Amino acid sequence: MTEPTPPDEARTEEARPGEPAAGGAPAAAPPEPERPRRIGLWGAPTCGKTTFLAALRIAAEEGGHDVRLVGCNRASTEFLADTTRQLKIERRFVPATRELPPNLAWQLHGTQIKKVRPTEGRLRFKRRRPVPYTVMLDMMDAPGGMFSSRPEDRATSAPSSGLRFSSSAGDGDGGSGDGGGGDAEERLVRHLAGCDGLLFLFDPTREREMNDAYAFFQRTVLQISELAGTSGVDHKLPHHLAVCITKFDHPEVYERAVRLGYVTPPASIFGMPRVDETRALEFFQDLYRGTHAHDPVNSLLRGIRSHFGESRTRYFVTSAIGFYRDPLENRFQPEDYLNIAEQSDGGDGLAGEDRFRIRGDVAPINVLEPVMWLAGNVGRP
Repeated sequence: MTEPTPPDEARTEEARPGEPAAGGAPAAAPPEPERPRRIGLWGAPTCGKTTFLAALRIAAEEGGHDVRLVGCNRASTEFLADTTRQLKIERRFVPATRELPPNLAWQLHGTQIKKVRPTEGRLRFKRRRPVPYTVMLDMMDAPGGMFSSRPEDRATSAPSSGLRFSSSAGDGDGGSGDGGGGDAEERLVRHLAGCDGLLFLFDPTREREMNDAYAFFQRTVLQISELAGTSGVDHKLPHHLAVCITKFDHPEVYERAVRLGYVTPPASIFGMPRVDETRALEFFQDLYRGTHAHDPVNSLLRGIRSHFGESRTRYFVTSAIGFYRDPLENRFQPEDYLNIAEQSDGGDGLAGEDRFRIRGDVAPINVLEPVMWLAGNVGRP
């Protein structure tokens, strides 16, 4: 007569993952770790993508969201440290980039509260709990005229301040060695097509001068559509899209928002004004209404709605540097809010970003929120 196996011994005979269990069927292997979500930063040349990245680091450290942005290699860490130092400590704008090292890559680590079904216990109802996430960002240089609608501009484009994310952190095909715009354009489009989410930066002050955001957008999105297919839920692109209307601190943007009633008062005397994300799209539509014979936002919005699902698109009004706060009062003052000042050149003929300095502390507005929204929603229909 066979004696029964003691319970303790039975537990030691449980199959390891991948090995046959007692019944002969292989035990289930542990699930593969979820790959980091990829988010591409997208926008016309000189729209402030490098400054946005530095502001993202500052917002991650000081915004109270328990997230951190870290470099994946030495060059990426030094680039992030240098741009953050320029913006926060030296109080000067990050210069327009000309040449960047290849394979710049960062990871944003954080946690989000989600409903999760317990794996143990009798009750299997979903409960809210913090869930860690990682978002991958990578970047390289791009020719400035690369996405013009005119072929002659693309043919003669030279490396300039437009930035883009490369196809991966370690693919080695990166950034500054392109002799022309064709290969660089192809790599950028391939990368954006493979991303889970996209951050599109729209600079209202730049658009007032250049009026080329739609030309840049429409060419790029058509090329992305060649490679990305559709979402499976609708006929639109599968990406989630966060549209960031930048430079909220600029008088052209802030004063129009105040005049049209879009500004939400600060929650405290120390806080900054903001446009609530539930009204950001409405403000975007009103940004140039009645001020331009041809409203540039109309064409851009039609293009966005044509290619991206409404449930997968959200709008944010952002500022990389925030508003000025008097150091003695330590609060926002409507009569003195401008956080930039023009420098006297002292006869040196300062130009570009060097003409201006940041007056006070850098306090980004709505810079981290678009990334967190993308991180929590990419992969959903």
